[in-house]
Amino acid sequence: MFDIPRGKGGQRKNSRRKDKGESTPAKTVVDGGNRSRPKKAKSSFDTGKIVDEVLDQAYIYLGLSELDIDEKIAKSVAREVVEAVVSGYSSRPSPDSVLKRIQRNRELVNEYIAGKILESIEKPGPLTLEFLIANGGRAVIKDVSRLYKLAVEYNKPELIITLQSLWNKYGPKEMLKCPRCGFNGISPEYSCVVCGATVSEKYIRDSIGFSDKFNTYLKTASVAELREVLQLGFILVDSLRVYTPKSPEARGRVLYPIRLTRAEINSIIEEINSRDVRI
Repeated sequence: MFDIPRGKGGQRKNSRRKDKGESTPAKTVVDGGNRSRPKKAKSSFDTGKIVDEVLDQAYIYLGLSELDIDEKIAKSVAREVVEAVVSGYSSRPSPDSVLKRIQRNRELVNEYIAGKILESIEKPGPLTLEFLIANGGRAVIKDVSRLYKLAVEYNKPELIITLQSLWNKYGPKEMLKCPRCGFNGISPEYSCVVCGATVSEKYIRDSIGFSDKFNTYLKTASVAELREVLQLGFILVDSLRVYTPKSPEARGRVLYPIRLTRAEINSIIEEINSRDVRI
């Protein structure tokens, strides 16, 4: 189950709530100067009956009737949506009122529907895949690899483009672009979290312009940091700069480990020796 906001900004005037059949704000009862817990409004109607009454309309209204999934699964999802909406009323709402509230919260509802479908169906068909990618929002991010592979299998390049936009908006930031699928999905392990392709260290070096960043780091890092890098034999880098592996600034970032070449090791040694620092 999920929560549907009751109104814009979460507040409505009491008269409007009564007209719409929505819950009024809970009242606090004061007894002998002591403030007690707020009294919760109770539904004055059979929620199950109104859910049953609205279900078929909602099933169609939500677009679930047009998907290539089992009707029982689709209606189960529609029921949960309707139950979430109806539970926000203290008096019996009309079917039209329920559908209007669904429409007002369509983005939230669609994300919920997408999440439930992805949990219930291992391999959505073409129509369902289109619905998920077009309407799922952030709910599709955790299943981006599965959805991408299905879009390739069904030969739906337009869905891949939409999925890339969703990934760029809601997915992890700072990852490098994959040369195979085009998603910004190359992980610090040099593999794409979307399509599974692996890349070489040379690809990482070239993509982030490692040479220039390393030369800048060489001149700005402390002798202690340079000695640490020599001891570890590798360095961390992202699209912005180079980091010493144990640096606090490296925490929480998407960073790629780069093994030092013999030439780079020699450059670090030369830089250390050139510093007028007492060791």
